[in-house]
Amino acid sequence: MWAKVAKAAAQKRGKSVLFSGNLLSFIVGLFKKNVQLSSVFGPYTLVLSSYNPPKLSNPVVQAWVIIFAVTLIWGSSFLLLKKALIVFSPDQVVAGRMSIAGLVFLPYAIRHFRRVPGRLWGRLFLFALIANIGTSLSYALAQSGMDSSLNGILNTLSPLMTLLVGIIFFRQKARWLQTIGIGIGLLGAAVLIFLQQDGKIGMINLFAIFSVLATFGNGWMNNLLKFQLSELKPLEVAAFTFLITLIPALVYWFASGAMPLVTSHESGLQALIFIAMLAILSNGLALLLIARLVQLSSPVFASLTTYLIPIVALAWGVWDGEHIWLAEILAMFLISFSVYLVNRDSR
Repeated sequence: MWAKVAKAAAQKRGKSVLFSGNLLSFIVGLFKKNVQLSSVFGPYTLVLSSYNPPKLSNPVVQAWVIIFAVTLIWGSSFLLLKKALIVFSPDQVVAGRMSIAGLVFLPYAIRHFRRVPGRLWGRLFLFALIANIGTSLSYALAQSGMDSSLNGILNTLSPLMTLLVGIIFFRQKARWLQTIGIGIGLLGAAVLIFLQQDGKIGMINLFAIFSVLATFGNGWMNNLLKFQLSELKPLEVAAFTFLITLIPALVYWFASGAMPLVTSHESGLQALIFIAMLAILSNGLALLLIARLVQLSSPVFASLTTYLIPIVALAWGVWDGEHIWLAEILAMFLISFSVYLVNRDSR
């Protein structure tokens, strides 16, 4: 039924539809009753227009479905990043990811371009540098030298870094329980930073430092959203920041020699698909789902993803043959407990 509705809507606009299935209609059903989205990537066009999706009358059920979907998407992103790095270098992966995400968000950014006051473009440019270049590159550099499960666990530091950046740079006040939580979280991070390939504590793992820097970037992003870009919706911020980096990312992607690898390397096309999945799912769909989740519940409930993402990352790591050490489990519980303390005292 969905295929017929989508086809009719597309024909009305003279476009083609290359997407169908019950899964999409179910995802769309989590949003408003009448959905009108248009996203173009190359010759492929996705149109959702004037569609009345199936209703999930219970908001609690909707919220838990979104929690599961977001956890699966973001928890899987570390393994996708690992597989993409088999073919491409960290900078090429970031350029490809930003290029595809920019193309996906381009129609929305063009349509809502006038919504951005001129005084906010400087802040959006700073946000783009931190999010699309600094944080993404740090995650890719980290993943190039350590297990995806370890990268996923360290990502749990993001809420702590958000509070820490708020305290240091945005004059945010911390309660004593939050301060204790930050200390416990940093202790857990230290265990992972000094963890060696054999599971023993030794010298500093420089790749883990990159992962911690990425969470520090996440902390900056969250505070910029709260204190500097609160006039815009999260989806608008994402669309305009990807618009800012779109042209430079495309130029760098082609100039770096990434495209020939797609055909010359035996896993080139597969790696490109993984990059596209990171861009479309992690940077696109998950953001929409999180925004809807906050509408249905609260930011505190949405923070449950913080505890579940490392579990998914660990599961994928085990599936991919990674060794999971007792120290990693201990550090994960320490960081998760610290996030619980920070969130509990912020209610």
